[in-house]
Formats: sequence, structure tokens, C-alpha cells
Amino acid sequence: MLLLPVFALLLRALWWRRPYVEHLVFALHAHSVLFMGLAVQFVRWAPFQVLGLLSPVVWFFLAARRFYGNGWPVTVLKVLILGVVDGVIAVLAVFGTVLVALLGT
Repeated sequence: MLLLPVFALLLRALWWRRPYVEHLVFALHAHSVLFMGLAVQFVRWAPFQVLGLLSPVVWFFLAARRFYGNGWPVTVLKVLILGVVDGVIAVLAVFGTVLVALLGT
């Protein structure tokens, strides 16, 4: 949740015509759907686990297409770029947190 404003900044960088607050609200919705999908994966039944994994991804593509109003090729390209950059930032944040925790002890 601490990286949510960073995710909104990434959205702002890719879709720069909207104000930051709109990106922040969209990021809150996206993370809520993601957390619900992750919660569904705790059910020990394979169809629910697949549903919990795939539905947030499908939702995000559809929501980004509708919210930002781009065509499918542009939306897919921007969402893939967003996923890679956000993933790298998340890994760096986890690595930095582990490093600080190890050096602090």
C-alpha cells in the first residue's frame, strides 16, 4: 500500500492528460481488485485460485481501456510497460527494505 502513490505517478507518466488525483483514485480501485483476487487465492480449490489470479489482470486491462479511452494496442502496450516498471520498483522496494532491516540489526 505504501507504493500506491508511486503507482499513480506511473499512471500519470503514461497517461499524462488527466490530473494526478484521478490516477490515484484509479490506482486505489486497481489495488482493491488485486487484493480481492489475492484473497480468493487462499481458497484451496484450483478454479478459485485461477480465478483469483486471472480476474484482476483481465479487470485491469478492461478498466484501463475504458477509463483512459485509448485503443486496444495502445492500452496493451502501456499496461505492459506499467507492469514491468511497477514490478521493478516493487522488487527494489522489497530489496531495500530487507537491506535496511539486515543492516539495522
